[in-house]
Amino acid sequence: MAEAHAGRPFYRRSDTVASILFASMLLGFGGPMVVEGLLGPFGKAGGVMVALLLGAPLAAIAVTILIGDVWRDSSEEPLKWGAAHKALAALVVVAWAYAVLVRLSPV
Repeated sequence: MAEAHAGRPFYRRSDTVASILFASMLLGFGGPMVVEGLLGPFGKAGGVMVALLLGAPLAAIAVTILIGDVWRDSSEEPLKWGAAHKALAALVVVAWAYAVLVRLSPV
């Protein structure tokens, strides 16, 4: 496995991306309930800070997937993540940006 990833940055490896993705999903879904309670006195600005900070790791991983290859090991040779992963990453970036814009809207 080590020779399969030789020369590839750690953030382009499937196991690293999957670990960060899992942690960011936990932060993204569970974090707002805890953090918004603490930042409640800051009003809308607090909500925007929560959306930006807790969603940033997920958006960063999605951008990493969009702009380059993520490699996974196989028994024969390392394989790249496919077009479906890039399509889902694009949806994540769009949804994250929408969530931030909704929090910034005056309505």
